[in-house]
Amino acid sequence: MREFESVYLKWISEHMSKRKGERLRMLKEQDSTGRRLYLKDVWMEVVGNLDYLHPEYEVICGNGSHYFLDLAYVRYPHPTDMEFDGFTTHARDADRRSFSKSRLRQNAIGAVSKVSLLT
Repeated sequence: MREFESVYLKWISEHMSKRKGERLRMLKEQDSTGRRLYLKDVWMEVVGNLDYLHPEYEVICGNGSHYFLDLAYVRYPHPTDMEFDGFTTHARDADRRSFSKSRLRQNAIGAVSKVSLLT
């Protein structure tokens, strides 16, 4: 689907052009395979555009920790987080510390009422 590739590249380029520092690094370095497949095979088929979607979106949780959401649909009044937890990152290559950190992150993000969206 060449149309998707064109739309995706424009969308990701726009997000990269607006970012700097850690936000830009996260966007460049994170594996986007799961996100890209989801957007192509599910989101675009159902919604038809990438409006209101933000990749590697930074939030501050109630405990003061900063996290990056894999994909955020930022449309008020109910922003939505979509996570793509691959086996390699979250299971195969995980040690006790990274597994624990991953669960703490997931629980903090799950407490939606305590998340502040950063623009």
